[in-house]
Amino acid sequence: MNRDESTAFLFATVVFFTVTYVTAALCGHLVQHHGLKTNYSRKIGHFLTIGVPWGLQHALSLDQNMVAVVLAAMVTPTHLLLFVRPIRDRVPLVATMFRSVDRPEDRPHTLKWLITQYVAVYIVYLLVYAVLLWRGAAVWMTVAIVINVIGDGLAEPVGVAFGRHAYTCRALFSRRTYQRTLEGSLCVLLSGVICIALLRHEFQPLQFWIALAVIPISGAVAEAYSPHTWDGPFLFLVIGAELVLLTFV
Repeated sequence: MNRDESTAFLFATVVFFTVTYVTAALCGHLVQHHGLKTNYSRKIGHFLTIGVPWGLQHALSLDQNMVAVVLAAMVTPTHLLLFVRPIRDRVPLVATMFRSVDRPEDRPHTLKWLITQYVAVYIVYLLVYAVLLWRGAAVWMTVAIVINVIGDGLAEPVGVAFGRHAYTCRALFSRRTYQRTLEGSLCVLLSGVICIALLRHEFQPLQFWIALAVIPISGAVAEAYSPHTWDGPFLFLVIGAELVLLTFV
């Protein structure tokens, strides 16, 4: 990266950490003192952790620089290291921030699942983005981002608030089962349909119709069958592979 790009990357990193930690503190306070469900506050964090770095890269024109993308993918998950037990046990503010993501049903695996999920997300993201950039279709990554950030981000809150048709899934490192809902999975499907429709001008006609027919449904299926808390990596892997294959159509 040149000097201007390095400055932009440093600025983006400071903005991301500031926004993420301030939001976690506010949400954690609402969870602790005002009864906000962690299912809701956690998805705000999900949106920030995936959506904000992507938005900053585009806003600062770093999205075409693979060095910047790689560094962002390496740095972003490190924000979770603040929440390790020795720190949160000694710093009340950090303990409050951690409450924004610590669902009771995830204990004692909360942090382990979060860290492994986001590391996996960014590994898959890097591989897919590199190929799409090479194929001249980097803008298609918007589809995978929107389905993850909006679709998956809304799936749990919608399922908690309006879900009536539940099904079970399992988690990594645990035999416990967890519930998802068809109403939540529908958010994944609809976000894919809307995003692809809005990006229609970025596809050739055949590519567009294949994407519209395949990606929303496969995204919903991937979310449904992925392990608890690990839907992000599975969504990126399935949708990313389909987008890469679509460049050859």
